[in-house]
Amino acid sequence: MSVPPAKPEGLSVSVVGAGGLEIQELLLRLEECPLVGKDILRMSYSESPGSGGSVSGRGAWEDEDLLPPLDLDEVGRADMVFLGEGGAEVRRRVIEAAGEGNTWAVDLGAEPGEGPWTRPGDPPEKLRSSGHCLRLPEPVAALLALLSGPLEEMQVSSIAVQRLLPASSRGEEGVRDLHRQATALLSFQKPPEGVLRGQWAFNVLQETRAEESNRFVKQVRSLWDNAPPVACATFFASVYHSTLLNVAIATGVPAASAERIAGKRLADSDAFRVWKRKRSFGAQDAVQETVPLVSFRSDGDSWLWLTLAFDNVKAGRPAHALKVLEALAR
Repeated sequence: MSVPPAKPEGLSVSVVGAGGLEIQELLLRLEECPLVGKDILRMSYSESPGSGGSVSGRGAWEDEDLLPPLDLDEVGRADMVFLGEGGAEVRRRVIEAAGEGNTWAVDLGAEPGEGPWTRPGDPPEKLRSSGHCLRLPEPVAALLALLSGPLEEMQVSSIAVQRLLPASSRGEEGVRDLHRQATALLSFQKPPEGVLRGQWAFNVLQETRAEESNRFVKQVRSLWDNAPPVACATFFASVYHSTLLNVAIATGVPAASAERIAGKRLADSDAFRVWKRKRSFGAQDAVQETVPLVSFRSDGDSWLWLTLAFDNVKAGRPAHALKVLEALAR
């Protein structure tokens, strides 16, 4: 299966799912891509009409209710559809509709256990042989896969990942749950059950169920052949506004050397770099610069630390998605 040759009017593209940092970054990149047509069709995952009516374009939507309803026929008529976060069942239906219409589906909302995964840098021939749905992995798992060659050069013996999740990682309903919990606790009542599956309000740190960490480790192993032992601990930390990730890598070379090796690999790829536009008095200048989304810290002779703020590193998946579009359109 292949994307039709580039048309004079550009490829027809649909984006399903509400906004957020990941989708907004994707829309900006699609807007600047010369292969994409003028109008990008935005849809929610709901099939009932929202308050926003029918809209086609690049509006910066944040609320699912403001998007036009899901239209599976429109999905099948597009050249490519991008899926944001949403329920597994409705995403499955969108992917099926894309397959029936010979439409490529690029899934940015897949959960760690869903796979198989598309690695950053996969060549076009591998993408075309992967079926009509390409699932993009969680950014930190993709980062480790991207660094797998350099990590082997560093003689890595183990990797430990700490993930700190905010209530907003569970979407708008998670933020509402946190508000309801705080209201109940301040009223000396039992916190209500909701999507958070536990008390987050006023907790500084609370470990999640092991399944979530295990799914993440499974995803890393599916992306990286011969991966060293990987351990992951996931915590609820409602005091943070973005997911924070700390990755500790035990290397067999001096940590400063490991930092140079890993830094060079990231410098060669834009999957974890983002364009920053320099602005002056509200007007956009022609000057642009790229900023890495990953920071390194050497610790002694054998440890390399990576720190990522998930709200920033999510730009890695939209960049990956655009690379997939460009590769398939060749």
